[in-house]
Amino acid sequence: MKRLLLLILVLVLTTGITSAQSPDMFNYQAVARDDQGNVIANQSIGIKISILQGSANGTVVYEEEHTQTTNEQGLISLMIGNGTTISGTFSDIDWSTGSFYLEVAMDETGGTSYSTMGTTQLVSVPYAKYADSTGSAFSGEYGDLSNTPDFTDWDQDVTDDFSGSYSDLMNTPDLSDTTNWNQAYDWGNHADSGYIKQEKQGLSDVIANNNSAGDNRIQNVADPNSDKDAANKAYVDKLLRRIRILERMSGIDTIQDSEGNVYRTVEIGNQTWMAENLKATTYSDGSEITGRYWYEFDINGDGQTNSEDSTIYVDTYGFLYDWSAAMNGASSSNSNPSGVQGACPDGWHIPSRDEWLELANTLGGTSVAGGKIKETGYEHWESPNTGATNETGFTALPNGVRFPTGFHYQLHTMSFFKSSTEASSSDAYYIRIEHDEERWSVLSNDKDRAHGIRCVKD
Repeated sequence: MKRLLLLILVLVLTTGITSAQSPDMFNYQAVARDDQGNVIANQSIGIKISILQGSANGTVVYEEEHTQTTNEQGLISLMIGNGTTISGTFSDIDWSTGSFYLEVAMDETGGTSYSTMGTTQLVSVPYAKYADSTGSAFSGEYGDLSNTPDFTDWDQDVTDDFSGSYSDLMNTPDLSDTTNWNQAYDWGNHADSGYIKQEKQGLSDVIANNNSAGDNRIQNVADPNSDKDAANKAYVDKLLRRIRILERMSGIDTIQDSEGNVYRTVEIGNQTWMAENLKATTYSDGSEITGRYWYEFDINGDGQTNSEDSTIYVDTYGFLYDWSAAMNGASSSNSNPSGVQGACPDGWHIPSRDEWLELANTLGGTSVAGGKIKETGYEHWESPNTGATNETGFTALPNGVRFPTGFHYQLHTMSFFKSSTEASSSDAYYIRIEHDEERWSVLSNDKDRAHGIRCVKD
């Protein structure tokens, strides 16, 4: 199947190094594709490589550019560190100072009007460079240290040191006679009245003395049965679970936007999500949402798209929203929660990238999270719908994506969901789920691409 990624990235660690010093470069291979997923073969393209420190949005410590000609399969091979330097010095990068990320941009015409293809963390490839610095590391020998203390005048006679034996101590009490162990000598006899021999206080005695527990908790109140009994968290949580079950059975477990659209909701871990894609045409204040689209396809088979197509698509998949429509003027946020209401109803917000990652971690990681939130079967998804269980009730549907040119792509094969987090001034992060994988991907691309929205509760 076609991929939405325009550049498939493959980092290859240089092998066969004959010198003891690692080179100031490492191999990079990629397959170039256009926005239709077609291989760009036998064509000169421009590549810009950026190394960022700290995060995918971190400080650029080095940039270079290459002009490469693809082969018949669209493959290019280049050496990072050997291109035309834009900024920074590759050999000056201190790989030991934290995490580093590789950002790749391409101009398929061979010029320098680059578009960002994606950013990925460098896990191991350049860290042979880090090993170069170990030649000056501490040898482990005390004699190689500088500014060490002078031990020559210390007492080195071990014969007068404490042996560790109790019998070698001085002025110790006589423990051989145990007949008076029950006597407290200076302050009385333990056997006399007035000394606590068995705890007889009740909680009422303690409260009568002081009814504040301070920062301490009264625990093990597991089964209250009287009106004024205290209850522990486990007991309350059990009641809340019963309430939620009753809400789902009665249909209360839904929300409604300002236009009257009703959405099912689902609780996953510590988050509550919409279980359907947003269908709103107006913001919560009633103003119109521009930058929303429906996936234009010929549902009737008559070679045209019309209002019936729009209604059927939106009822099932919701609208597709670009960045401006989703954010409603709010700034980018990667906080958890994001704090960006955007196009969502009151009390709900656009999830940040970190909120999507929290959901993935709750489900066992991004490698399996896609299957756990995909709708099962083939009513909407194309076969094989790999790994789909929908065990969460999230019910992700393959809503496709709309490009800024008006081109629509991947209906029935991919889900796309917005986040409130930008990757750069022109790009933003989104979530992609595919019909032939159980994983999901966190990617970034043009903000003007329109995706579905799943709101999360404040």
